[in-house]
Amino acid sequence: MLSALEIFDSLFTELINENAGYSRYADVLAVFCATTLLYIVVVFVSAYWISRTDQKLNRFKAASCGLASLLALSTSVLISGIFERARPYDAKVTKLLVSASTDPSFPSDHASIAFAIALTLFALKDRYRWLALIAATAIGLARVFVGIHYVGDILGGIVVAALATSIIQVAYRPTSHINNILLRFP
Repeated sequence: MLSALEIFDSLFTELINENAGYSRYADVLAVFCATTLLYIVVVFVSAYWISRTDQKLNRFKAASCGLASLLALSTSVLISGIFERARPYDAKVTKLLVSASTDPSFPSDHASIAFAIALTLFALKDRYRWLALIAATAIGLARVFVGIHYVGDILGGIVVAALATSIIQVAYRPTSHINNILLRFP
């Protein structure tokens, strides 16, 4: 028997996914956001590392985003091993527009990484923080639209990202020994 939360999650997932397959343009945009946009965000953040302007600050931002993303992804993988939730297309809740995934659905690794980057940039008051948040939101919504995740998987990824970002913000500082070591790399 499904709990009220699972019913609510399935209904919102179906609501977002129900138009999948009807508009070629919407489908192409959603598939791009669901499968490729995260890589663009990661490359964008990586560019901070090679930036010549305010190099120490930008390298700290890049390292903070990287550490938060690694912690968020590691936590997501650990949680998904505990809560092996089936994908919504396996439960016949969604129409799938991308290749099927073999790993558990909850929480979304893509959402964990994308929101870890966005929330880190917010914590650091970066000028591109809103762009990163829009990209993370587009990635999350697109992952539901293309049928690969439930809404709850995305929300779980956001919570994981928030926790990872908070830990990194407390543990990793511009004056920390780790940061001084990282700044030595070209």
